[in-house]
Amino acid sequence: MRNLIYMLMAFFMVSCASVHPGKYGKSIGTDGGVAEKKKVDLLVSGDTDKAFSNDYYKFMVFTFENKSGEIGEVTEPHVSFEDDYYNSEIRVISGKELKQWHDAQSAEKERREKNRKTAFGGSAIAGGLLSFADGAIGNAGTALLVGGAGALGVDNLHKGNRDAERGKVFPETHLMSGEFQIPAGLYERRWVVFNLKDKEKLPKEILLTYKYNGLEETMAVPLKW
Repeated sequence: MRNLIYMLMAFFMVSCASVHPGKYGKSIGTDGGVAEKKKVDLLVSGDTDKAFSNDYYKFMVFTFENKSGEIGEVTEPHVSFEDDYYNSEIRVISGKELKQWHDAQSAEKERREKNRKTAFGGSAIAGGLLSFADGAIGNAGTALLVGGAGALGVDNLHKGNRDAERGKVFPETHLMSGEFQIPAGLYERRWVVFNLKDKEKLPKEILLTYKYNGLEETMAVPLKW
């Protein structure tokens, strides 16, 4: 488990040099087009890190930056794609499969980077994964998300969207684990692991929907797989 934490440290060493290492999302209006916002209280970006990804699993980190002078709250975060094909073919892994991905990724990184030293730079996500390894959600009993292969297509992921159930199959700092707060003038990061069935057919952007201080927003975040 700690090996994966060190891998995440390496990612956040680089990302901490910039609040937004990835591409900014664009706000989508009710008509489906890009909405113009006069005042931006929340900046959102997304970055897929190749060091923790392969052809079929993609590790993506979203950064939420609070530009206001008051604490902000993000609730009901979820992801989707404009094309129904991607919503059914791309899965967010959870529960047992997320644990299996972690174990395999950790072993692979240990083989490839056994002599590499890293510094601590991602306490929030590292802490979440450490709790995960300690069994906080490893033996989740709910059928909401763990059934079958341990993941669901994006189109089915939100049909039982209760934070209490989400917490059983996702670590605390996972994007899908539930609501979180962002202190004034600071930022929070949340991550997700996607499973792709077809490595040759990939979407160009992801739709990130959430409520910020009670108001629903959808951001189209460009993807660089």
